[in-house]
Amino acid sequence: MEIAIRRNKITAIITAVVAVLVIAHCLWLVAYFRINDPEIFDFSRLLDLDYEGNIPTLIAAVLFMINGVLFYLLGRSHLNKQKAGHYYWYGLAIIFVFLGVDEGTRLHEEIGDLFENLVSSTGALFFPWVIPYVTAFLIAVAIYFRFYLTLERKFQIQLFIAAVIFLAGAVGFEMLSATQAEELGTDSLNYSILYTIEESLEFAGLIFLLHCLLGQITKTEPKISLVFN
Repeated sequence: MEIAIRRNKITAIITAVVAVLVIAHCLWLVAYFRINDPEIFDFSRLLDLDYEGNIPTLIAAVLFMINGVLFYLLGRSHLNKQKAGHYYWYGLAIIFVFLGVDEGTRLHEEIGDLFENLVSSTGALFFPWVIPYVTAFLIAVAIYFRFYLTLERKFQIQLFIAAVIFLAGAVGFEMLSATQAEELGTDSLNYSILYTIEESLEFAGLIFLLHCLLGQITKTEPKISLVFN
């Protein structure tokens, strides 16, 4: 059995779901700061982009997993056509599946707690998990750089844009929000605005990456078999 890939339709549906989620979150924040009574908002943590183990976390984890599957499919396509470098795609698939599990299980926060004992977790490093994860990212860049240069120019640019969008949120605004969390606490308006931008950029980066990967796959595999050989 085979399924046809409808890239634009898939991207549009996912974008709409995430957009509704972000809008609902923003409306919740407006109500939260206007009413200023946290006790009546416990139920709405299911929609808060800053909380773990809720609907936004689940969707983010699923997006990581989907991108992981798409990287696997690219690797399988290269292997079937006896093209070099399929193991690089498999490596990316493993990385994104791990990030999906991480997103769903709060593993990065546990790792951050360990690093609090090793570094001074103040200012931009108030959330110290960024240290091991940025280090791992730089190692991955060093490993993948030569492979990256072998990709077609358009796909290189697309991957670069996706990475910039995602990292602007996951690292850039994460570190900005960390300074606000330390100075004003996690219930402040400044922190709430920053983490909303942070999470929105992460979603945007993942969706754009998904769109690009689907485009790359459909060039050679317009239909995907449901049986993975």
